Amino acid sequence: MAIIVQHLSTNNQYLLINADAAEENTVLANSPRLIRNLLPESEASTEGKVALCDANGRLFWLPASEIKVILVDGKAPADILPETVTTVSETIPTAEETRDEFLEDDDEDWI
Repeated sequence: MAIIVQHLSTNNQYLLINADAAEENTVLANSPRLIRNLLPESEASTEGKVALCDANGRLFWLPASEIKVILVDGKAPADILPETVTTVSETIPTAEETRDEFLEDDDEDWI
């Protein structure tokens, strides 16, 4: 199965070789608090990485947020996946919408 991805900032295309989940510092997270307080705090990566291959066969890693999948076995993702349904963020009103609705509401009727 060939997965072709596109780098968002350069528009270069690459083969996707591997995807790696975000790194976690599990050794430090599972240590007693005394040890965690004594050791310097390291910033663990919260973003996944992907291994890519260019036309010359060179392998390299990029953050997953910097690429998008354009072809899977010669087909666009939209041709393979079912139609997108409404996401949670589209159905839940924002705090500002809720505040405006609350301010417009006439609550004097219930008193």
